[in-house]
Amino acid sequence: MSATESSGVCVPWIGINHGVNVDFQRRFQMKLAQCTARGFSVSECFAFLWQETWEEVNAMAITSMQVRRGVPTR
Repeated sequence: MSATESSGVCVPWIGINHGVNVDFQRRFQMKLAQCTARGFSVSECFAFLWQETWEEVNAMAITSMQVRRGVPTR
């Protein structure tokens, strides 16, 4: 894929709060910089961050399902 073909890949998602995207981007960049400063490669850091983000998303989804079902959350 050339640079011109991939130019639309990084556009913000429609319907997502722009402030949330900016906050996520800043946190991701900060965590990536901290991880690489500890001597890990970018690909290793990305794997760590991917796993951490996946766990956060799953936790939010479970909480959301509990709220919809009326299950008390902690």
